[in-house]
Amino acid sequence: MSFLCSRPLPVWASIASIGAIYVAFKVKKFFTPPSIKPKPKIHKTDYKKDTVYLYQFRRLKNCPNMSPFCMKIEIICRVYGIDYEVIENAKLRSRNGTLPFIELNGEHISDSDLIEIRLRQHFNLPSLPADQEAHATALTRMADNHLFQ
Repeated sequence: MSFLCSRPLPVWASIASIGAIYVAFKVKKFFTPPSIKPKPKIHKTDYKKDTVYLYQFRRLKNCPNMSPFCMKIEIICRVYGIDYEVIENAKLRSRNGTLPFIELNGEHISDSDLIEIRLRQHFNLPSLPADQEAHATALTRMADNHLFQ
C-alpha cells in the first residue's frame, strides 16, 4: 500500500484527471433537466380588463419589431382588433427567459405559440378553414424554425 502513495503522479495523469472531472461536470449539466422557474410577478398591476400588455424588444421609430415572434403577436392583436399596449424593455423577460411575453388580466403568458393559443381562446377568435389552417401552420413552423438559421 505504501508503494502507491510514495510515487508522485506523472504530469499527464494529473492533467487527465482534471480533464475527466471537467468532462463529468459538463456531462452532468447536459443531462440534468432544466428547472421550471417559479411563476413570475406581474409587472402591470393596474391593468385594464382584456387589454394585452405585450413585452418585447425595443424597435425603431417607424418600423415594426424585427423579431418575428414579437411581430407575430403584434400582428394578431392588430388584425383582430384586440386592445394592446406595447412595453419595450430589453431587461424584463418571461420565466423562460424569452421575449415576447404578455400579461392578460393579471396572467403571465410566454412563448409566441402559447400566446396565440391563449388569445384565440380568450377573445374567441375565428379559426381558418382546415386547408388554410394547414398552410398557416406550415408557414408558421417554417418561419419559427428556419428563419434564424
